[in-house]
Amino acid sequence: MVIGTQEERNQIVQNVCDGTECGRITSVNKTLIGSRVVHEEHFGTICYAGELPNSKGLWLGIDWDNPSRGRHSGVYAGVKYFETQANTSGSFVRPDKVSLGTSFEEALVYRYVLCAECQMSAQKILPSVDITNNPTAPMRFLDSDEAEYSGTASVPFRIELFTTPAYPGTSSAGTSSTVRHQQCGPLGAEAALKHLRSVSLTLIPVFRALRGGKDAETAPLWPHPGGTLGMLLPRLSELELSGCLLSRWIDVAEVCIQLPWLKSLAVSNNRLRLPLSPSGPRPVESDKNPHPMRLRYDLDTNPAEAERICASAFPNICQLILVRLVCLDWTDALRVIQWTPSIRSLSLPYNHLGPLPEVWSDSVIKLFRQLVELDLTQTDLVDVTQLFSILGPSTSLESLILNQNAIAKLPVFPSVESVDNKSSDISDPVDSVDRTTWFTRLDTLGLRHCGFADWECMNQLMRLTELRHLLFLECPVLENMNTQTGRQEIIARLPNLACLNRVEVCAEERRGAELDYLKRYGSEWIASGGAVIESDDPSKPPSVKVNESFARNHPVFVTLCAKYGPPEAGETKFFTRSIKEGLISLTLKLQSSGDRSSISETGIVRRIPGRMTVSHLKMLARRLFKLTPRASFDLIAQGERHRVINAELPMDTETREVGFYDLEDGDVVYLRMR
Repeated sequence: MVIGTQEERNQIVQNVCDGTECGRITSVNKTLIGSRVVHEEHFGTICYAGELPNSKGLWLGIDWDNPSRGRHSGVYAGVKYFETQANTSGSFVRPDKVSLGTSFEEALVYRYVLCAECQMSAQKILPSVDITNNPTAPMRFLDSDEAEYSGTASVPFRIELFTTPAYPGTSSAGTSSTVRHQQCGPLGAEAALKHLRSVSLTLIPVFRALRGGKDAETAPLWPHPGGTLGMLLPRLSELELSGCLLSRWIDVAEVCIQLPWLKSLAVSNNRLRLPLSPSGPRPVESDKNPHPMRLRYDLDTNPAEAERICASAFPNICQLILVRLVCLDWTDALRVIQWTPSIRSLSLPYNHLGPLPEVWSDSVIKLFRQLVELDLTQTDLVDVTQLFSILGPSTSLESLILNQNAIAKLPVFPSVESVDNKSSDISDPVDSVDRTTWFTRLDTLGLRHCGFADWECMNQLMRLTELRHLLFLECPVLENMNTQTGRQEIIARLPNLACLNRVEVCAEERRGAELDYLKRYGSEWIASGGAVIESDDPSKPPSVKVNESFARNHPVFVTLCAKYGPPEAGETKFFTRSIKEGLISLTLKLQSSGDRSSISETGIVRRIPGRMTVSHLKMLARRLFKLTPRASFDLIAQGERHRVINAELPMDTETREVGFYDLEDGDVVYLRMR
């Protein structure tokens, strides 16, 4: 990289993806255990530091993230020195063969200040340029063609296409390499970084920030010694540090404390160790027998000092994303959350958090009740009674994702008022719904791949009047249903639902689902003693009598009766027939609104079961002609016998089967747009 003096211009930019000078291991002792390292862009965790028998010098025992990178399971000469995630993920290496990584500051310049040409030069040098043997040779940068055909194409290299150009506003044609790259490095850091609002250093081996204070560190890729992040990143609001080499929360805090205006922080896929609690005991260990807790907790940082820094490092963090953190359980997660007083969105998916703590402090409960979004996908949840008792009274929570957990039952939500479901007036269907005081603003709920085996969960969700978006797939209750039937069942049971499994619920689909629901459970209603009771007052509509047990299992039934009328005996039976029996070949044609002559030349021919209802035929037609959910149309049947008398047959009763209209093979059904 070209910066300042001739000597500096003759130096090659160091590849931060393999670690830089600040990540060089200078001493080997127990404090390294739990740290993360990189070698040839492979990441691993130090699990052992010390000597090996019949070998001179010191060794590091590494458990590599990629199991194929190692050779054994932490065993040497029949002795187990450390545990590994796989039988082939462990290896012993010399300390000078691996690096702790690079600094946050150098990674910033590498990704956002260096041009693609300089990044390529950092990772791959032309064989014809030997800086070591010829220090006076001018610096040469690779272009894309040279990189491909330089003769070392087997060496991988990375190009960051979103980096800034080498010298903004200046064409490279006719310009010397030195001039073109003067702003491509530390000298251009201030101009390039000051406008950044979002920074992503994903998969770059960042492990800490440069140290400031009296002994401020310097780095070739950073223009100022020590911590000056706030000066160069005055507008930064989002920081992504996922998949880096961060191994301690104190290192994250020392970055963020320089950026107090930060709003969003993502540190997913890291092995972050918490400092010990200031009030907790300190484990006893020796240099030769380090405590196993080192792989999970930071035992070297002063607990009181670490707590002070962490508690003041994240004052304005509204969004915290912690996906797949190895060293995280519920107790640790609650401790981290207490460091973020402004938290509004929390993501903890794919963490083995274990059981919920029995005791929650008032401060933690307050923070959880101010959340707007919470994602707990695959976090080993089984019983959500305690969690719901904490989150339920929240007046802020709008999105709750609980996918891929073994949740088989929802707790009973507290009621606003008690409702007698034995007899309800169908003129006031709202009274048939027992509303709840919980989750009064919950709009989105994810229950995909959970353990629900019956529809009781839907009866609870029906009471959430603001619920509009639901994810509900791959649950045991749906196993004996086809996809469409299961979808209709859910739609009918949740009158306020607007989107199911990320697909909008249109008015026509809802109508068909609700009518099918009445038809499906009408016979059960009648068998349980259900009946229509006429009112003595002619001005009042009749009421619907429902058995208490039936009302408990089908709380939406009375509401649907009020909407469509109670099902009659003849409408409650499903006839079992073979699929091929009664198929009718119909031609569907689209007809524009107000112009009966504008009919599509070629229709779509489909073989339709005679028992298909009109509502289902409408849904099929909507998909075939790719009509929007808001498009409104009528179905008009016309066959040869109808044309003789110039007659049309409106298919206007959605609960009736297609066979009712006496259609024959070859008849045409028009979709007449309204």
